Amino acid sequence: MNRVTLIVKLLENPNQSFFEDDICVTEVLVEFTTKHKKLNRGKNVIQISAWGEQGKKLALSYKIGDFLIVEGLISLRPLYLEHQQTSTQPKIVEITIVNFYPYLLFQEESVEEKNSNSFKLEEDNLPF
Repeated sequence: MNRVTLIVKLLENPNQSFFEDDICVTEVLVEFTTKHKKLNRGKNVIQISAWGEQGKKLALSYKIGDFLIVEGLISLRPLYLEHQQTSTQPKIVEITIVNFYPYLLFQEESVEEKNSNSFKLEEDNLPF
């Protein structure tokens, strides 16, 4: 088995689907960083999926822009294309979540809250 631990940023809101017997799967596109981000632009986006209670927790608790620490299993699955005519099928990398933890969460604030919480950084306020 191929296990992986990554820090990822959610690029979309989690999408929840239900199967027979109320089995839930939640899928979301995420991005992770590498040392050479400029060279790998667009190649650091993968799909993660969480099943059952993990999926429900992911769908209810997280949104676009949140960062998570994700532990999971890497797999390659075929990418099904309707107009595909070649014998080789392209594959997509997917991570099935075993466990995840919040890393950075962003709350949306109203304009008034942002203005009241902000302060100007002046030389007199610096601690050093």
